[in-house]
Amino acid sequence: MHLPWILIIVTVMLAILIAVIRFIAIQEKCVNIYKGFFIIGVIWLLGGIAITNYVFSVIGLLFLIIGLLNHKKWGKGEGWSELSPAERKTIIMLLVISGLLLIAGIVVFLLKRII
Repeated sequence: MHLPWILIIVTVMLAILIAVIRFIAIQEKCVNIYKGFFIIGVIWLLGGIAITNYVFSVIGLLFLIIGLLNHKKWGKGEGWSELSPAERKTIIMLLVISGLLLIAGIVVFLLKRII
């Protein structure tokens, strides 16, 4: 019943996510964007299969394919010690926000099951 709206919202969010990632990668001349797409693709593909939400599996498969098609552009990458303090702070902030969103999603999921 609500599936078309969910698909539209997920598609728009995915398009915004890709646009932001591309913009940041172009500004900072990042070479590991496609490696990130590959990792996101694997996680979404397996997560979609695990929760039997095949929309996420298809989106994950698309990310995975984009990452694999550009595997020669992955580069070596930087280690944690090679990052500047500003980059470290940004990564920590993104991880904390992601963790909080994950916890909020789990809480909402569990509350919906109870109610």
